[in-house]
Amino acid sequence: MPVTRMLTAAPEDSNGITPFQPDWVIPLYAGRAGQAIFVFPASHSDPAMSQEAAIARAAGGNSPVWGLAFSGALRDLARQAGAAAVGAEYVAQIRAIQPHGPYLLFGNCLGGYLAWETARQLLATGETTVRLLFHEVPLRRDFTRVRTGPLPINAPNVFRLGHYYAPPPLPIHLTHQMTPSWASAGWWRPWQQVALLGMETVFLPEESDLLHAERMGGAIRGWSSTGDPA
Repeated sequence: MPVTRMLTAAPEDSNGITPFQPDWVIPLYAGRAGQAIFVFPASHSDPAMSQEAAIARAAGGNSPVWGLAFSGALRDLARQAGAAAVGAEYVAQIRAIQPHGPYLLFGNCLGGYLAWETARQLLATGETTVRLLFHEVPLRRDFTRVRTGPLPINAPNVFRLGHYYAPPPLPIHLTHQMTPSWASAGWWRPWQQVALLGMETVFLPEESDLLHAERMGGAIRGWSSTGDPA
């Protein structure tokens, strides 16, 4: 069934909290003064985005952090109309929380595809600054040959958007964080073809899940507090 857009009013406070937000818009960290960060979760994320909440707490600082969960209704929408339709839902919620850029988007694993599509649509509205941070987002080498559009109804795993979405080139600088073991497979390299303002790689140590969340949070804090490289 199509997703109903519930948020029609302007934000009521500096965190953008209103009674109109759908349940897949999740406040992960209640910063007040900083630039908002919008998180697109990994495919294995739970509905409450607990892993992403731990990362957001580790990031700390003044920036409010919002999670955009890939809910059951949005997965159905991806099957019906493709990643672009899901991106449009995300854009509507992001702009209700923060009407104008610059925008900070963080895509974790396969959430990076939806972050990229959301960035495309934000830029299409006339925004000039959308910054992207990825954590281990793979891109197949033959991505330009992917059939884009709605996912097959019988797609075995709707989270595998890389089989049904070809990211277009965008005037964006991409920061891509990863562990050395993940980097060795080279799955990150094809993103260099579409990040037209360049891609920076940030390597994180191999650590336990808890330490890894803390390390990711620190990387997000450092990324969000600086501008794009010249």
